[in-house]
Amino acid sequence: MVGGTFLSIGGAGRLKIARLNSTGSVDTAFSVGGITAENNADPEVDDISVLRNGKILFAGEFNTLNSVDANRVARLVGTAVAQNSAPFDFDGDGRTDIGIFRPVGAASEWWINRSGNGQTFALQFG
Repeated sequence: MVGGTFLSIGGAGRLKIARLNSTGSVDTAFSVGGITAENNADPEVDDISVLRNGKILFAGEFNTLNSVDANRVARLVGTAVAQNSAPFDFDGDGRTDIGIFRPVGAASEWWINRSGNGQTFALQFG
């Protein structure tokens, strides 16, 4: 998975996020549609994490993904389909999870409390 400010990668039109095959070529089966930012700013994807369940969590400067509200954080189900069950549902149980961003220089972290089992974990960001 790669993210950034690009409009294409490896000759394939990809907007800000792409998945690469093991050969380094662009996975043509994976394509994220529209991604927008506030005030017509140029959206960007700054951080990506592939979760153990195969879902893809990414963060950056954007507000919507495929017309689904995604205020700087979005999760994909692995097929580039934005999940719209509950905002900030990181564990897939259909309920909003609690997330806190702690900026600490270059080693900032997201702390997430999963609503499904009450477990809390930290993800380094940046």
